[in-house]
Amino acid sequence: MELKRKWTYGAIGSLAIALLILGGAFLGVLADRSGLKLPENVVLEDFSVNVNELTNTITVSGTGKVSGSPDLAIITFGVVTQADTAVEAMKENAEKMTSVVKALMQAGIPEEAIETTNYGVHPLYQHKMETPTIIGYRVTNEVRIETAQLDKVGELIDLAGESGANQIRGVTFTLSDTKASEMRDQALLEAVGNANTKADLIGGALSLTIKGVVHVTESSFYQPYQPYSYLREAAIDAAPTPIFEGDVDMVATIQVIYLFE
Repeated sequence: MELKRKWTYGAIGSLAIALLILGGAFLGVLADRSGLKLPENVVLEDFSVNVNELTNTITVSGTGKVSGSPDLAIITFGVVTQADTAVEAMKENAEKMTSVVKALMQAGIPEEAIETTNYGVHPLYQHKMETPTIIGYRVTNEVRIETAQLDKVGELIDLAGESGANQIRGVTFTLSDTKASEMRDQALLEAVGNANTKADLIGGALSLTIKGVVHVTESSFYQPYQPYSYLREAAIDAAPTPIFEGDVDMVATIQVIYLFE
């Protein structure tokens, strides 16, 4: 019983001390903001500094956008073959894709810029009977190439079609890592300038003086230009394929917490 009583007294004492500290902090802040003077024998810890630093802030967002021409094209070609057996379909597919890759490399596309993105062998079923039966096999092989020869994209598409590709998944104009980094830096600078302009405008309207920056967060993105994103059959005797690249927009956003007085 005695132990429980001592524990209770100790808890009450700790709570009382905590309340005194909080009360003192609140009184100090209130006196500081209202201009009241406390008795000389009252000594308070300086709790008001952190409170003011947290409350005397404004949060502003900034946006910057830079447009530039893409310097990289990505094209996806496909070869689809069909035969009575899987082996026959695979063999025919391999021969045609080998011809496509060889032609692309002879046109200046390095081997390291050619990547297989999809390969599959699928049975074809006849569903007229109660039990579906396999009547053949279809093989799909797709490769993706990257090239900086933007003026030759149409020629590469035609060349692939003439060499055996019978599907085109799409063409995407995008940015190399180097150019994306350069445009991102420019967009971030514009975003910072935009945020500073907003902060100065808000500060002037509210008669505030910006003292510094407490925190900054940033993000950036861009959307590759994709004029063709579809599946079509490539025809050997088709007219030359005209392809025109558009601009790519790099957008950067930042959020800045400014300290004011």
